[in-house]
Amino acid sequence: MTIWILSFTDRGALTAGEIAAAFPDEDVRTDRFSSLDISLREYADRAFSESDALVFVGACGIAVRAIAPFIRSKMTDPAVLAVDEAAHYVIPILSGHIGGANALARRISSVIGAEAVITTATDIRGAFAVDLFAKKNLLTILDPGGIKEVSSAILAGDMIGLFCELPMEPELPRELLPDEPERMNLVIPDTRRGNPASLRTMIERAEAGGTAKTGMMVLLPKRAVLGVGCRKGASFAEVKAGACQALRLAGTDRRELAAVASLDRKKEENALKRLCAEWGLPFLVYTPEQLRQIPGDFAASEFVRDTAGVGNVCGRASHAGALSFGSAARTLLPKTIIGGAAFAVAEFTRKPIRF
Repeated sequence: MTIWILSFTDRGALTAGEIAAAFPDEDVRTDRFSSLDISLREYADRAFSESDALVFVGACGIAVRAIAPFIRSKMTDPAVLAVDEAAHYVIPILSGHIGGANALARRISSVIGAEAVITTATDIRGAFAVDLFAKKNLLTILDPGGIKEVSSAILAGDMIGLFCELPMEPELPRELLPDEPERMNLVIPDTRRGNPASLRTMIERAEAGGTAKTGMMVLLPKRAVLGVGCRKGASFAEVKAGACQALRLAGTDRRELAAVASLDRKKEENALKRLCAEWGLPFLVYTPEQLRQIPGDFAASEFVRDTAGVGNVCGRASHAGALSFGSAARTLLPKTIIGGAAFAVAEFTRKPIRF
């Protein structure tokens, strides 16, 4: 996780330091507003595209005004929190569930001795939250606008039908009724089986009508990782076009992707970072040593081995990423050169659905 922390006063800087110290294993950046060489608006703009979480140590009003122009979707916006400089309160402002702001607020508050101010209705009531459930289980919500429909139904005391083709843990939340149609229903298809045309029809119908009209929210299981190898300074348009073609060749929808993966030296590659930001995906990077340890047969290039330290980047990276999500990985698309970049797709064996 990449966390940016911005403070405005001397006391706020001390609190920012306490917060940063609580995340030794994360990529944490701390800044003082008076030391910035860019405006607050520019800082927020960059943070929205480059961070997973943005913490303002200062007034909520400052945070709200700074981020307002850049709020797009709860599916892709980073977690945004405000912490008062005296470390009394930690307040999630944006992306409480999918972005992880609520969980981050609880973690920060436990470390600095503050109180987490959680305002999300489902959290307050201890009710089932479909967006948090989807994030935890690597599920893509095809109609994000339907989250409020499902949550409203739950808060009104309605039961939610659950139709799941994947293995599940036995105990379900009290709000879910398996295999019984209700006014609102959650559908989790197994995209690896059945008639693909029938699946596409179901997905298209759900998207066209939306949760409110169809009474059906489709949660598409993420099951694959896209591995990419590209030259330094590759254009975003070229990489994106290649990635889309690679997914078509692999028979995979980009909403079934759990991550994009590559070599560690590509961590700051603008085209890959931008692709992950636009698609709302984590960017996983691995050292040559880590990639060489991945089991399997991968087409190798001596040129790539000499320059990257491993003979195949995209194929091995896709498998490394897949194994970080599941117990096994298999190739859907082997190393394929498209334009000036190399792509591969690996599928992982999913874990059972948890509640």
